[in-house]
Amino acid sequence: MTRLRALTLAVAVCCIAAPSRVAHAAPSAAQSAEAAKLKKQADDLFDQHRYADALALYVKAFQVSGDPALVYNQGRALEAIGDYPEALAKLEEFVSTAPPELLEKVPGIERQMDDLKKRIAIVVVRSSVRGARVLIRDKNVGEVNGALRVLTRAGKATIEVVADGHEPFRAELDLRPGRETAVDATPEVRKNTATLSVRSAPVSASVVVDGVAVGRAPLKTMIDPGPHRVKVSASGYEDESVDISVRAGEHRNVAVDLHKSSSVFGAWWFWTGLAVVAGATAATVIVVTREPETSAGTFNPGRVEAPLVSF
Repeated sequence: MTRLRALTLAVAVCCIAAPSRVAHAAPSAAQSAEAAKLKKQADDLFDQHRYADALALYVKAFQVSGDPALVYNQGRALEAIGDYPEALAKLEEFVSTAPPELLEKVPGIERQMDDLKKRIAIVVVRSSVRGARVLIRDKNVGEVNGALRVLTRAGKATIEVVADGHEPFRAELDLRPGRETAVDATPEVRKNTATLSVRSAPVSASVVVDGVAVGRAPLKTMIDPGPHRVKVSASGYEDESVDISVRAGEHRNVAVDLHKSSSVFGAWWFWTGLAVVAGATAATVIVVTREPETSAGTFNPGRVEAPLVSF
């Protein structure tokens, strides 16, 4: 049995009778049995160095029982995986929720947390491409909207910034423990795509490009080179369509002025008249409509094992 497993087993046993600082409904006998079964399976997986699988079962066991000792176990599994920031967060959660009787069983936890802090670095990623995804060691850590601050394991790391329609930005860095490393990433636009910006007035409108909804104006999206039809729609306004053709690498702006709908279905007198007709015993209603006029609009071309802490 490893030292970590022996410790977690001892912690789990001692906490059964200890009240938690956080209010949890007392688990039933069936829930306690289920949690104990899950924890044993997790311990076995940990001994097999299957730390991610062990972590998943520790989480599940905690959801069943609310036993704070399982939060500690999650932290040690995360440490073994090499996810030091999350491991530290779990140990801090354990310290803040475990009763004093349980904390006394883990006298070296402060040293454990200090050791984790010495293995964590800070990365600040900035990019002009809003919504670009950031990956550190192949793990998606969030999106950039101006700047993204991430805590991660110190040491050598590959930083990637990925955005649709752009070439991936990649940097190999050696992250220093306790230090902040800034990364300025501006992925280049792929040369086989074009950029389309759409604005609408006087209201925000839904934008469809070649029959595919892409969002609401104002927006910026990537499109393939060649001809396209841009359709802009808003409630109470006539649909407007613009035909464009773009070249690879080009940035095209499309500005659309919307016009109030003149359809008979939008007129107050149509709905009033329809209500009157609906109340009659028998009637024939013939509605004459005209096709909405369209306008072209305007546009300008243009797996790591972590060393365990000794006790």
